[in-house]
Amino acid sequence: MKLKLVLVEWLDSHSGQGWQRLHEIAENGAPVLCQSVGWLVSDQKDHKVLVPHISGMGNEGVVPYGRGEISIPAKAIRKLRVLQKG
Repeated sequence: MKLKLVLVEWLDSHSGQGWQRLHEIAENGAPVLCQSVGWLVSDQKDHKVLVPHISGMGNEGVVPYGRGEISIPAKAIRKLRVLQKG
């Protein structure tokens, strides 16, 4: 299995902490820009799945495993840059 190592910049929602004045919520309510790095294990039209940790790749007869996966909706992605081709 050949995988690309990618950097994805994407927007995420967030919430405040505890009770706040409504004008403070309105002023600080913008989405948060996030960055994630991982192996692109699924490249679908509506989402991308990254895995930062993989074991067993390159070991003959060993089934590779992944851990820490994140699924990012395509609509949230601002930029996707290939860091290394598998």
